[in-house]
Amino acid sequence: MHDVVAQPEKSQEVTANTAALRDEYGSRRGWAIDRAWTIAAKFGALRACSKIDWRRVRQFVFVCRGNICRSPYAARRAKAAGFVATSCGLHIGNNTAVDPMAVAVARRRGLDLANHQPRALARMRPADDDLLIATEPNQLAALRQSAAESAAQVTLLGWWSTPRRLHLTDPYGLSEEYFNRCYMLIDSAIVGMCAAHAEAQRDAHAQQ
Repeated sequence: MHDVVAQPEKSQEVTANTAALRDEYGSRRGWAIDRAWTIAAKFGALRACSKIDWRRVRQFVFVCRGNICRSPYAARRAKAAGFVATSCGLHIGNNTAVDPMAVAVARRRGLDLANHQPRALARMRPADDDLLIATEPNQLAALRQSAAESAAQVTLLGWWSTPRRLHLTDPYGLSEEYFNRCYMLIDSAIVGMCAAHAEAQRDAHAQQ
């Protein structure tokens, strides 16, 4: 009898946990991927993402899959903070505009993405003073390949966020709650990168 009564409570708890994971990580899969990379990072898997010579960075180049949700928002936020920034995608396909949900959520967060036009990373030639910034660890190899013929550096957006979110799940097609959470994490990553850049500039001036 006790088991029959307890089962609905257990079911509700599982449902609530799943909903919380979706709001925070986009999906259970997103949570699992982030956990796996968090463990890998403890053993040095992403150490190179932290070793940036910020004194050489002139432009932030944010990269996601389709250049319609994460990277255009990050670029606009960086520009709003006073930095030179642009964005592009690894697989833009037939994308011609930013996702409508991205536009709506960004507008409520004070940014206008309505006129953004997706651009493919393949059409860009990184400059020596560019910093290419991936939104997921599995994008890093493609960014490093793109930067191979230059002195451009590569890092991971979520390495600099608070809390650290190494895998920033693509919000396309997901809930408004997760879209907002994703953009909050991007905002905090921009703050973290700007702080690192400013500290490097101060150190450079102090050494002159």
